[in-house]
Amino acid sequence: MQSTNSGFTLIEVLFSIAIFAIFMSIGLVTFVKNVQANGRNTDRVNSNITTQQLVESIKSKWSNPSDYNRNCITDLTLPADSTLKSQPMQAMIGSAGVAPVQGSVQVPVPACSKTMIADTTIPIMRRVNLTVSTGGQKSNIIFDVLNPGVK
Repeated sequence: MQSTNSGFTLIEVLFSIAIFAIFMSIGLVTFVKNVQANGRNTDRVNSNITTQQLVESIKSKWSNPSDYNRNCITDLTLPADSTLKSQPMQAMIGSAGVAPVQGSVQVPVPACSKTMIADTTIPIMRRVNLTVSTGGQKSNIIFDVLNPGVK
């Protein structure tokens, strides 16, 4: 007599569930790692966007000779743990390049106040070092701003 019951045995079902569980756990680990990487990349992109916006703002504000000459920035808000420094640069004699002013160092750029006076020697260019911290990510950019009074 033949059995008319067609189907899977208990062993086959348990074995199938075990294989399915293994593949699902591998897939879940991969999915979680991708979500984490996506979050880190979003933080990096946001940090880079903030940095670029600050660079454009600084260049715009230093197109005003008064602020450039005083080495200060009006109405600029940096994110927490961010720094803005500048270093005066001078034209190199006999060359088209520039070099740091002798003995100068990078100094923090303060907010402008009415009592600030212009530097005694106004450099042809300022090298700006901007470090921005947002979302646990740091972006650093170094760029030059030409004195707006130089033609």
